[in-house]
Amino acid sequence: MPDYTLRQLVNYFENGVPPGDFLYGVLSNDLKKACYHADDRNQLSLWIIVMWCIEYAPVDAWGSAEIAAEVEV
Repeated sequence: MPDYTLRQLVNYFENGVPPGDFLYGVLSNDLKKACYHADDRNQLSLWIIVMWCIEYAPVDAWGSAEIAAEVEV
């Protein structure tokens, strides 16, 4: 996973900072949006990013459009 993506994830989960469009797609479980907005490095890392969220992110802070709507960009 790119360092800048990890920093955005940590800022979202720890500080409530809204992510960019790519991570918003990941966090809202919108694969189409995530793929459309992913840069080359995030395209290759999508699986790793999702697995990081499964392992480290609070369960109630991501995974649906309803949850992610609170931080929609």
